[in-house]
Amino acid sequence: MLGLSTSSKIPNSLPPELWTIIIRYATSPSLPLSLTQEYSLAEHCYPVESPHPEYDDPLTPVHYHSTNEISSRSNKEAFVKIEPKLIIARVCRSFSQIVSEFLYETIYISSSEAAHQLAETLEFSTIFKNPGKWARHVTFIGSRFSPSSSADFTSAALRILARTPNLISFRISWSGNEHTFREHEERIIESVPTACLRHFEWRNASEGFVCQPQHAFYQLLRRTRLTLRVLKLSGYLPLKNLKSTEAVVSLPALTHLSVRRPYRDDFALISSWDISSHLTCLNLGSLWRYFDNREIMNTFWETPKPMLRCLRLGEDTAVCLQLVHKILNSSPRLQMLEYYYLGDWDTFAWAGVRHESLESVIVHTSHPMIKLRSLFNTSMHSREHQWERLLRHVRPFLRPREDAEIAEGTVYPAMKRLTLVEYSCKFEGLQYDPPELVEWLRSAISRLDYKSDVEFCVDLQDID
Repeated sequence: MLGLSTSSKIPNSLPPELWTIIIRYATSPSLPLSLTQEYSLAEHCYPVESPHPEYDDPLTPVHYHSTNEISSRSNKEAFVKIEPKLIIARVCRSFSQIVSEFLYETIYISSSEAAHQLAETLEFSTIFKNPGKWARHVTFIGSRFSPSSSADFTSAALRILARTPNLISFRISWSGNEHTFREHEERIIESVPTACLRHFEWRNASEGFVCQPQHAFYQLLRRTRLTLRVLKLSGYLPLKNLKSTEAVVSLPALTHLSVRRPYRDDFALISSWDISSHLTCLNLGSLWRYFDNREIMNTFWETPKPMLRCLRLGEDTAVCLQLVHKILNSSPRLQMLEYYYLGDWDTFAWAGVRHESLESVIVHTSHPMIKLRSLFNTSMHSREHQWERLLRHVRPFLRPREDAEIAEGTVYPAMKRLTLVEYSCKFEGLQYDPPELVEWLRSAISRLDYKSDVEFCVDLQDID
């Protein structure tokens, strides 16, 4: 029970519709985030705004690269800010009626006990009839479960999903790669209501892949093909890089796609998908230039991406010169580019290209997860040698007033900011101190012997 006031009257003469607006504003998270507000590759560090449709609702994102549990206090508070709602609900019955919708709007469940309590409330509430109809955003966090507790959690989760038909977004984060865990995960995904679903996130934080070619995920994509706008996949997902018709899906409404799976070619997974020309942001953890997907990859980037504004290529990406040009030529409205330069890229990848819209480029020079992978962590070359190599690579973005070394035709007239990113952790075996390297890089930038209108800076980021 909420402990409701015996008064039924609203405290003053404002109409209920206005009170609804006021209460929603007062009980919303302090930093509401857009569905389509995209994040850097280390998403826990800083947001990067990107153009987004006005109709997308505010949502709180799931952090992909944080090493903390997804159910950390800060993340949970972002999903659930319930205390102010409960306080307002106790003022009077009218306020209780207004707030009831907000109480069930965002659901975050990370334990079997909480899942069963909510399921009981949704099924047998004596205050409101079917309060699950107000649920819009549901998140299930399944971690550190035994097979029996996993089954218990799944049972309650299915009861909740049966009572929440109007979901706009659904997130599941699961830890477990045994067959039993995978079966429970699949049952949950199979039961997600899809009539209104616009945002789907699936994360598996365990280690090792268990592939299931007949996974319910593909059925979910087919059911949501006309509504799904945001799709985020990360971790050790039980999905093969399928070439069969079973993996062919059409996503005509999709605007944001993020796929980040360790040690897998993410492009190979999505190569058979018919992705919307409305795609605005694309985040791929890996994009390989060899093996069997070269022809498919070239075909994908030869197809125009007229709305693509944000492109992030992860730490397992290696792109040849020809493909770089195809990417830029297919995306005339691209504004933000982020990638890792760990020595795998062609040094002159960005030379000889004209792109009118690119404004911001973020280049990571070390790996946030693989401890010793860094452009500057080498005994074969001096720091100065690696700096010169990096400078040759990024110099086309700097738009100097006079620079004979830049290849003819290289023009990025909209460029405003070029950022290098290092990580603060001093891993064992790392041959440099990250803060000291950052200061050295900043000093090297200040000593450059040519002028540019583009801001050139270095950021030192923490890893949680």
